[in-house]
Amino acid sequence: MLDERLRVIGETRARRPGAIAVTDDMERVADAFTLPAVLLGGDLGDRPDEVFGRWQRALALPNIHGLVVGRTLLYPPDDDVAAAVDTTVSLL
Repeated sequence: MLDERLRVIGETRARRPGAIAVTDDMERVADAFTLPAVLLGGDLGDRPDEVFGRWQRALALPNIHGLVVGRTLLYPPDDDVAAAVDTTVSLL
């Protein structure tokens, strides 16, 4: 029964990127993550430049293929949605 569940999970995850949170040690995380991956945006907090820098470094890794962001861009700390979107697009 467990083998069947694991097989189904593996089949449903195949050909779909995984989503991983951005950490300070993304090289190590990306090396351990064998699937193509997208980054989860997280909270920009009061230091958006630092977060954008982490995203940029992570996006340079070979198995990282994009970003999944939502409220990070909809509610930036300075309320400048256009600037947050422009910065994010420039990283890609």
